[in-house]
Amino acid sequence: MNGGVALLVLNADKTSKASLKLPVSGERYTLSSPDLFSTTVLLNGKELKAGAEGAVPSIEGRPTNAGVIPFAPLTITFLAFPSAGNSSCGR
Repeated sequence: MNGGVALLVLNADKTSKASLKLPVSGERYTLSSPDLFSTTVLLNGKELKAGAEGAVPSIEGRPTNAGVIPFAPLTITFLAFPSAGNSSCGR
């Protein structure tokens, strides 16, 4: 779809939340881990694990409404807005 926008939000702070005011709704993909030394990675709170014979797990976003949204400490979030209508992002 033409005009879609994606944002990358990195909260590298070890203790403080961050927030961002979104003007439109979209999809959220947040990567986190139980701690900095863990080998476990969570996507929107669900553990990412390879399936049988190394199959890639399903990658599903979480719907996010417009407004102020929080970002937990030490998280990486991708926000997708496929119908943002940004004329600079057309074909």
